[in-house]
Amino acid sequence: MANVHLFLLACLFSPCLANPANREHFKAKGIRLVDGYDETPRLEKDLRNGLIRNRPSEAVEKPETEESTADKISPEDGNFDLLFTIDLSPHQSADLINQLKLLTELINRLTDEEINEQRIRVAIITFGKEAQLYLEWGKATTKAQILQHLNSIKYVAGGSSALAGIRLASEYAQKSRRSNARVIIILASDGSSQDLWHSVMQTARKLHKLQETAIYALSTSKQYRFIQLEAFTGDKWKVYVEGRTRHFVRDMLKVLGRKVEGEGENLFDVSSSPIIKSIQAHNDFVDLAILVDKSTAADDDFEVMKSFLKELIRTLQFIDKEKRVKISLVTFTDKAQIEIDLRKSTSIEDVLYAVEKLQNEYKNASSVSAAVNVALSQISISDKSRRRIFMILTDGSSRDFVKTMTTTAVKLQQINAEVYVAPITDKYSKDELLLYVGKQGTLITSIVECKKKLTSYVNLSSDKSVKKDFVETAKVSTGKVTVATSGKPFAII
Repeated sequence: MANVHLFLLACLFSPCLANPANREHFKAKGIRLVDGYDETPRLEKDLRNGLIRNRPSEAVEKPETEESTADKISPEDGNFDLLFTIDLSPHQSADLINQLKLLTELINRLTDEEINEQRIRVAIITFGKEAQLYLEWGKATTKAQILQHLNSIKYVAGGSSALAGIRLASEYAQKSRRSNARVIIILASDGSSQDLWHSVMQTARKLHKLQETAIYALSTSKQYRFIQLEAFTGDKWKVYVEGRTRHFVRDMLKVLGRKVEGEGENLFDVSSSPIIKSIQAHNDFVDLAILVDKSTAADDDFEVMKSFLKELIRTLQFIDKEKRVKISLVTFTDKAQIEIDLRKSTSIEDVLYAVEKLQNEYKNASSVSAAVNVALSQISISDKSRRRIFMILTDGSSRDFVKTMTTTAVKLQQINAEVYVAPITDKYSKDELLLYVGKQGTLITSIVECKKKLTSYVNLSSDKSVKKDFVETAKVSTGKVTVATSGKPFAII
């Protein structure tokens, strides 16, 4: 009886539950209602232990088996059933528009033959508080028909339940998929704070049991529920948010077996970079503070910088087997924000994901001093056993006065920090950057000299759906030039 009371309370306080008339078998038992994911610290631990790591739990009911054991799924190469599960009520109407642009671009990049011959079928589920089947598999047999359905989707004000959409997607995939095709479910949603966590966990576990099925999540919103999206996908690398959204189309094409230009190239060789050499040369403990300016006006150069930074971190992963290096990641415009806290234990994978998420904000204001001070706040100055390395990626400040810059540079000198500064574009404030570099530092200027390759990406919040300015870079060359500053040389790498 207690379970019944709990279920009634859940229904009263959670308007986002799926329509019981359509899906009676989706009823939660013994549900506890929570207002948001931040309320219960155990939620993220439950997610990682119970879902992503797939650890067995006696408390979890065995999922219902709706796929016939006699009808084994055996996908053939090139056969895919795509299932777009689209939130009609994200945080802002622009979020729906931008997400539809990305899905539209994905369809445009497929060939007519793949759709006409139904090697790739597309179905669409839309949802607000309730979910509905908007387009069935096999009903749209041309790209034009699929695009027409996507173009007809409109924003609906009000709350939404990603849980309702995923439940219907799971049910539809089980009943209507082809046995010779792999199912790709793409959830376009920012998640829902009103969905019951217990129900999210149950549904995610059932979803992960589907044979030959992969789930991806996409959100262009600034306010998304990452923990819920990660629960449904089972893998953070399948969640596309912030700066990762520009890789969505490229990555989905790879999933669908399409060869993408530039795939497999070694974009950077950072083994001879001064930072790597410095860490390798000393067998000591290091605090590495990485400061990234998000106010640049050049998207392509910003992406080049991210690629360089990712390769640098991957190289650290190989040379730092003893885990001597602790990493802090701080982003800044006119204000600074901690993305990876030096004082917390963080894996290299989490650092890489944080870098991939970085998104240029096109602001005209930036403050290097604000970023340096935030980074310094994470460092234990009294701990003399650790070496401090600062990697600053910026073209220079627009908000800092000369006195502020000088004071900040002195703070770095007082802790004997090794400072490496890399301009993001070729339009940087050399005098300011040299001030932070000091007498013993290094200015890295070769990032913007990399060979660039253009790949399509969707220009979000614009009248144009596609813009040719997403970049990938070729292998960087490392030449050295010596320039004098304050009477002593420093290296430009």
